[in-house]
Amino acid sequence: MPSISVHEVSKNEATKFIGLANWDAMGGVLVQSPRVSETRKIARQAAALACLDFFEKQTTDNFEVPGQKSEHDGKALVSNSKPVDCISQPDRVPLVLNLIDSPGHIDFNAEVTAALRVTDGALVVVDAVEGKAVQTDEVLRQALREGVKPVLMINKCDRLFIEQQKSPEDSFDRMQQIVDDINRFISDHQQDSLPNHRVSLFDGSACFGSGYYGWGCSASTYQRKGATAKREKEQRLTRETFIKEIMRPIVRMHRACGVLPTLKKDNKEKDRLARVRDILSCTMSPRSIPSFLETDEDNSDIDSKKLLKKTMMAWLPAADVLVDMIAEHVPSPVEAQTVRAPLIYTGDTEDECGKGISACDPLAPTVVYVCKMTPSLTKKNRMLGFGRVFSGQIKPGDVLRALRADGIESKAKVSQVMICGIGGKVQNIECAQAGQLVVLDGVDEALGKAGTLTSSQTGKSIRHMNFTVTPVVRHSVKPKDKAKVTKMVSELQQIVKADSTALFFFDKDTKEHILAGAGELHIEILVSSLQQNTGIEVELSEPVIAFRETVQSSPEEAALAKSDNKHNRLWFKASPLSDDTIECLRDESDGACLDLKVLGRSLVGNCAWSAAEASRIWAVGPEATSSGGRTGDEDQKTCVLVDSTFGLQIPQDAKENIITAFSQVTRQGVLVNAAMRGVRFDLVDAKFHSDSVHRRPNSVVPAATRAMRGAFLMACPGLVEPMYRADVSGSSGTLNAAYSILGRRGGIVVDARSDGGTDTIQARLPVRCSFGLA
Repeated sequence: MPSISVHEVSKNEATKFIGLANWDAMGGVLVQSPRVSETRKIARQAAALACLDFFEKQTTDNFEVPGQKSEHDGKALVSNSKPVDCISQPDRVPLVLNLIDSPGHIDFNAEVTAALRVTDGALVVVDAVEGKAVQTDEVLRQALREGVKPVLMINKCDRLFIEQQKSPEDSFDRMQQIVDDINRFISDHQQDSLPNHRVSLFDGSACFGSGYYGWGCSASTYQRKGATAKREKEQRLTRETFIKEIMRPIVRMHRACGVLPTLKKDNKEKDRLARVRDILSCTMSPRSIPSFLETDEDNSDIDSKKLLKKTMMAWLPAADVLVDMIAEHVPSPVEAQTVRAPLIYTGDTEDECGKGISACDPLAPTVVYVCKMTPSLTKKNRMLGFGRVFSGQIKPGDVLRALRADGIESKAKVSQVMICGIGGKVQNIECAQAGQLVVLDGVDEALGKAGTLTSSQTGKSIRHMNFTVTPVVRHSVKPKDKAKVTKMVSELQQIVKADSTALFFFDKDTKEHILAGAGELHIEILVSSLQQNTGIEVELSEPVIAFRETVQSSPEEAALAKSDNKHNRLWFKASPLSDDTIECLRDESDGACLDLKVLGRSLVGNCAWSAAEASRIWAVGPEATSSGGRTGDEDQKTCVLVDSTFGLQIPQDAKENIITAFSQVTRQGVLVNAAMRGVRFDLVDAKFHSDSVHRRPNSVVPAATRAMRGAFLMACPGLVEPMYRADVSGSSGTLNAAYSILGRRGGIVVDARSDGGTDTIQARLPVRCSFGLA
């Protein structure tokens, strides 16, 4: 095994997560324990996922090194994923844990997608009071699509006890309701070929706690501490025993600390510290009881909340429960890649690269997927690639095939291989093996924003990421000081390169620089980054929303077009695609790695297509103009071209010309020159000259373009606009104003329900009407 840096840490540091305060980009900290010999077997890669305001940041902040300042105090919004790291305690089985703390706002959902591609587990954080939210559904759906094992953290349980003053029984029932909601969603969206990914409070795959007060608890961790009654191994926890042995002691601790009123049966003659010591003595040895509790001084003026936080962090530290839960329920890279290989590899899993990925084999050909670029801290205008080694090894000086998402292939020479160390320091290493997260220097020019590196000359690429958000909000941008245009353009190009979904390009028609993002906040963050890095102040135009063109009917008549030389004729029909078909096209269309046979089988199995029509698919579109192309639709191929002729032998050169015309039409539509969405074009008849001289591209492509445009206009064309899903919740009878606001902004209420004194509205809100709402 190649040498890997060993970092000396104290015993106290070894039991905590290591925060990287100076690494403002996605990464993974790989800290090598002196007793670790096989990183790929004892490593755990996980991503922390949550909805905004679920205090996911506070949850992971409990694992920062003491004395290190956090970059996301309170409710501060973080737009990039952050790495935190942990190594196991010396008296436990060696463990290397990489936890990627991803942002919770929907505008930055691409960070979640990138994090899930290189991890094997998803720590899903849900609010104990609010329950499963819109973003929870989205991140869970992505995790299940990637074959990532979810584990659940129910956060803000302090609100159940203190704010709502629920009993232990009611608190447990509320948490169980959240678990049931999560499991129903998992059952509905999990792939049949994958293991069961349901979570449970009883087996430790779901835990609960409070990020604000720094504590966490699960059945496994609580039993390991010896806090529950002894029982036979085969006897499982029940609701009654869970409440009795876990919930009630936690609620008693809240009462002992003074944040809840004491009961009549409580010994009121003892002061608060004595009552706290009595509870801790049942589960902790005298040496383990915190020293601040060993005092005879008057403690009546001690702040109850501060006492609760210090006590709970000593009794049930959140770090312990999360590390134990991830170690027990998230698979190692060796176990995970066996299951995930068919999902992420575009080639045959029986070829040399496929076998290497499935086995996480360090001796197989090198396969590395770079999911994100981040600016180099030491080299100006250079980007570092963050990714994961799925197979083989990678070393400085390696020259590898670089496979971009748009199909462009080139060579990349790796100049440095790095991992992140304690305190945010980047550590150079001599070699990284399969299963490790790495930071690579020298690959940015070859890969663009993301892509695959491989040493195999025949190997295929890792499946490109499908993002659930697209840059639909556009602004023209110009500096207030016209002399700084060149500097602004250079800096924005670097910022956009580090953002998976942002776009920046020059519009030749309007002579303006266009900045595009997923939403209002996304644009704000991009402009803020520009100002922080360069001090350039810019002016933004009014937002322009990217619409899509579509059709709404299926006419019986076909559109006819003749080539200019009158020797070729084409008949086309256009029709709308169903939502299921559009979703299937998005899932199966993977950049340049589209397999039409696989797509056809998926359409037959999931969308009720016949085998005959699925086998005659020629192309899907729209195609990207380039890597990170102007339209931003390179991951949104939702149109299809089908050969519906009977008994005709279409010449190959004519077929290629028709596909070229299809790509042009779907990329630049008929109505407002916008990309098309959800349109099926059928070639129903054709007549070609027998001499290929008369079937040249300058004859067939214009004719096919006119025929498709005519078919589009005959099928009741229209525009579709991007919509946000908006969930509004509040106490019963308080949402009348929400109905009024949604109505004024063109919102459509989809569902309204009341549950336990809380009203919830689910609505659809046009993106163009959402500005200034949040």
